[in-house]
Amino acid sequence: MVGYEDEDEPADVVDCERPYDVQVVLRQNISDGAYPGDVEVADTAHEWCHDDLRLDEETAAEAEHDLAVRLWHPTESTWDDGDRLVSCFLTRSDDGPLTGDFVLDEEEQEDEDGDAEADVSVSADPRDDEADDADAED
Repeated sequence: MVGYEDEDEPADVVDCERPYDVQVVLRQNISDGAYPGDVEVADTAHEWCHDDLRLDEETAAEAEHDLAVRLWHPTESTWDDGDRLVSCFLTRSDDGPLTGDFVLDEEEQEDEDGDAEADVSVSADPRDDEADDADAED
């Protein structure tokens, strides 16, 4: 699996045994059609990136730092431009570098019973905050 160095620069794909800043753990499109609304899109993204996401429990347990899942999802304006992609990114809570591969391969995911969960927090998409600020101004 690969991670991405430095979020502020063009993405460099690196081997997960080297230190990296962000590991993409899920990229999935929402179905086409009319924009389903801010709440529906955010709920879908949170479900995929939090409730349904299965990480490698052993690797997560060996991490000497707290992990966080950050997510991005379409907004109404990006939807109009064809954006349907929900992306989930694993980072360290303190923004330090990660090493290791935290994603289960497909075979491990099929074997996973889902009872155990890694201690990973979910951080809201920064665009969620922007939407909340816009709503507050109305």
